[in-house]
Amino acid sequence: MRIPKYNEVYRHYKGGVYVVHGVSIDRATMRRQVIYSRLTHKSVWWSRDLAEWSAIIVRNNKKMLRFSKVPEKEAYRILSIH
Repeated sequence: MRIPKYNEVYRHYKGGVYVVHGVSIDRATMRRQVIYSRLTHKSVWWSRDLAEWSAIIVRNNKKMLRFSKVPEKEAYRILSIH
């Protein structure tokens, strides 16, 4: 399982674009959580269990990652716009 890094950009399978702020550990479960925000709503930060973040989901009979890393050149372009 790949661990997202600070400032990496990911695309959700529904199309939203998100930036990673880091990875934390949930005190109650000791499980890793990805801390991230949507590029269009940077003031609201979310956390999601790393296993859920990295999960393969099925949509329209196609397997895909819940979050896919955006290639570096595209991520740079996206970040420079926002």
